[in-house]
Amino acid sequence: MSVIWPGPIPPMLATAADGPFDSPDYWFEIKWDGIRCLCYVERGGVRLQSRQLRDLTDKYPGLAGLAGRFRGRQRAVLDCELIGFAGRRPSFRGALRSGGAKVVVAFDLLHLDGEDLIELPLERRHESLAGAFVFEGELVRSSPVAAQGVRYYAAVVEKGLEGGVA
Repeated sequence: MSVIWPGPIPPMLATAADGPFDSPDYWFEIKWDGIRCLCYVERGGVRLQSRQLRDLTDKYPGLAGLAGRFRGRQRAVLDCELIGFAGRRPSFRGALRSGGAKVVVAFDLLHLDGEDLIELPLERRHESLAGAFVFEGELVRSSPVAAQGVRYYAAVVEKGLEGGVA
């Protein structure tokens, strides 16, 4: 069953900062080297939409099982990243290969069971995200760190990852 939704939602896009910074007003997360997308989920199916609003669903049939991780009553929209790998490292090229994305990292929950969450505080959306899905296997919830951007960025770079997002 395909997921039917009223119109595409363009994802929020990141903008570059001058460098790492600390701020109590920000959460900091890993910048994954993957494909940014929105994931429309309901009990019967999943639809993946690129940041250019293209349907990616058929390209990643291995991610159809995400619908089985949904605990909600009707439907949800996740802001997420499709991650493929080259060896043990996240790889944009690995994610681009047809079927290459093996993991979905969920950052945010934009819509849940008829309620638009976009205007709610990020903390509340993250709480709703935690309760709306079972996070295991190919579905992972991001784990942001509050305020400590400089230290977090240094740790991410030390691990050989792409960088950070605030």
